[in-house]
Amino acid sequence: MSSFLKKVTDKTISRRSFLKATAAGTAGLALTGCGSVLAPVGGKVDAAGEEQGEWISAACWHNCGGRCLNKALVVDGVVIRQKTDDTHEDSPDYPQQRGCLRGRSQRQQVFGADRLKYPMKRKHWQPGGGDKSLRGQDEWERISWDEALTYITDELNRVKKDYGNRSILHIGGWSSRITDISRTLGLFGGYCEYWNTNSFGSWAMTPKTVGFMQLGVWDQTVNDRFDLRNCETIIMLSMNPAWSAMGSSSWHYRQAKKAGAKFIGIDPFFNATYSMLGAQWVPVRPSTDAALLLAIA
Repeated sequence: MSSFLKKVTDKTISRRSFLKATAAGTAGLALTGCGSVLAPVGGKVDAAGEEQGEWISAACWHNCGGRCLNKALVVDGVVIRQKTDDTHEDSPDYPQQRGCLRGRSQRQQVFGADRLKYPMKRKHWQPGGGDKSLRGQDEWERISWDEALTYITDELNRVKKDYGNRSILHIGGWSSRITDISRTLGLFGGYCEYWNTNSFGSWAMTPKTVGFMQLGVWDQTVNDRFDLRNCETIIMLSMNPAWSAMGSSSWHYRQAKKAGAKFIGIDPFFNATYSMLGAQWVPVRPSTDAALLLAIA
C-alpha cells in the first residue's frame, strides 16, 4: 500500500479524490457491477495502477442469474478500477458477457459515503416505538451488534405476543424461502409473505403449467436466446426488458429483429422496448390481459 500511496502523493492527487476511488482490498471480491472507473481521479492514477496492479475476477452480489463478468484492478490490496468483459470480440454468436447498468450502479454500495458499516438506530427510538413525533427527522446513533440483536429479538417477541405471527412481514425478493432468516422465522411460528409479479415465475414456471416441459426439467424449457433469430413473430406481453431485464435480453431481441422477426406488444403502456423494436402495439385495459389471452385460446 505504501508504495502506491507514495506514487499517488508524488502525482499531487488529493487525499479526498484518492479515497473516492479506492476501498479496502477486502471489498474487492464483493465489488458489484461492471463499470469502468470507480471515480474520476485522473489518468495518472489509472496509469500507475495499470503498471503494477492485477486484474482479478470479482463477484456481482445482485445474483440476478446473468453471470456477467466483473473484474477489479487491485494495487497493494486497494481496488482502484473495475471493468467488464473484454476477453474477446463481441458478436451475435459469441456475445460478450457485459454487465448491465443495474450492476454497475451497485458499486456505490461498496464505495458510497453513506454505506452502513455498523448497526445504527434513531436516537430517540425505544422498544415499542419511543418518541414517534421525531419520525423521519431524528438523528442516528451507533449501537453495538449485541444491542442490535437484542432489540430485534425483544421486538419480535413483543410483536408476536401482542399481534401474532401474522404481523411479521418477511420480504425476500422473488421468494422469501431463499433467505437465511426464513427458516428462523418459520421455527419462530411463521410469518407473512407477499404476493408479487416477479419475472422468475413467468419465464421459468409457465411452461410446466401449460403442459410443455423439455427433458422433464421445469427451468430448462424456455427458448434459447440464439433461437430467437428463427422466429417469424414474437409477442411481448406487458414486458419491458430495455428497462428491467437482467443480462443482454434486449440485445438478443435486436438480433431477432435484424433477422426479420415481427414484434407485437400487448400492454396498457407503450414502452422503450416496443419503440426500440418497432413493435405493433396492442393496448389493453389494465388487468384484462389474462382475459384477452383466454379469449384468444
